[in-house]
Amino acid sequence: MTSASVDLKKEQQASLARPPYRYSFAARSFFFVMDLVTGREMSLAKAILIEMLAGIPYRAWEIRAYARMTRRYRTREIVEQARGIMLWGRES
Repeated sequence: MTSASVDLKKEQQASLARPPYRYSFAARSFFFVMDLVTGREMSLAKAILIEMLAGIPYRAWEIRAYARMTRRYRTREIVEQARGIMLWGRES
């Protein structure tokens, strides 16, 4: 965390001033299916489901990095790179 303070009102206004993000077809399809399964309104159950799904890529990267470390244990550079990916995934 940085010691500089953030002007939340200024950041909100900057966010509102930016044009909306154009989502890909895959993202729009995902949103559509999520709305079909869970409903359009935001609920605690929907938020929990989204949080559970959001962690999947990080776990996959960690598992892949661990497998890479196991296969290439004699190459220190690769092991350190894979370890860095694992630590980053755990922090994220």
